[in-house]
Amino acid sequence: MNGNQLVKKFIDELSKVQNINITPSNISKMRKVFQLSGRINSIIYIKSIANYPYHWGITKNTVDKIIEQNISWSIILLFKTQQTGFFISSNEYFDRINKSLWPFHQGDYKITEGKSLVGLPKFSTIDELVNLLLNQSSELLIDDLIQKAIQETEVNRIIFKNSKPGESISHKNLKKYVASQPELLGLPKDSLSFIEYPFPSGDKVDVAFNFNDNKWIVVEIELEGEIQNFIGLFQVIKYQALLRAVLKTQKLKGEVAGYLIANSIPEKIKTLANILNIKTKEISK
Repeated sequence: MNGNQLVKKFIDELSKVQNINITPSNISKMRKVFQLSGRINSIIYIKSIANYPYHWGITKNTVDKIIEQNISWSIILLFKTQQTGFFISSNEYFDRINKSLWPFHQGDYKITEGKSLVGLPKFSTIDELVNLLLNQSSELLIDDLIQKAIQETEVNRIIFKNSKPGESISHKNLKKYVASQPELLGLPKDSLSFIEYPFPSGDKVDVAFNFNDNKWIVVEIELEGEIQNFIGLFQVIKYQALLRAVLKTQKLKGEVAGYLIANSIPEKIKTLANILNIKTKEISK
């Protein structure tokens, strides 16, 4: 079996994975570049070698064309079988190019077994590769959310500076409702609640609860929207840090947890909140 046959068998195997669609890209006439859609929206550039010694050439011109597509992409180095290979994320590619780890000759970056592959994820099944692709897509999604959140907050800062818009009635009502219902968060009914709880930094958290032996919950209220919920999530982290600093300054013991509450919260935000140990709750009021 030669390298081209290896690629064909690999694509056949990957096509069997549920909710992944594969289309050859016109970036490569040699059918080495494919567009994935469905569960994964990405471009993969495949290089293969069937027999030992294993060595690959990554064509710089092909990668440059892939980069112009402005979506997630990665390089797959197949060897021996259609289910074994190395995975090179876009970030890993740039890092190794910047460090001159791959010799460049006649338009190709040359990769051989040994130091060239140290630290690269290796897969031995199609399922392992799919997980690598999903992880990369998730990382890039978070990077994109971070950039959009930064842009959004900058725009809001400019608007606030010029016009100082007021709080919406919906946001104010939800804030008051949450403050009056500590049981919604599983807290004792007699918990102390504070609206617009202030910090020495000038920040104010939407709602704060104090209960049982100086335990605290800081709550950020949002309404809906992916970017707004993402920003709200990091607001919670900030308020947690501020309250912990205040308690430490006052030489008081206490526990501080955080909540993001909104009318609706996208699943990807809930997943990220779980990673950051922030609780979430949807309240459609």
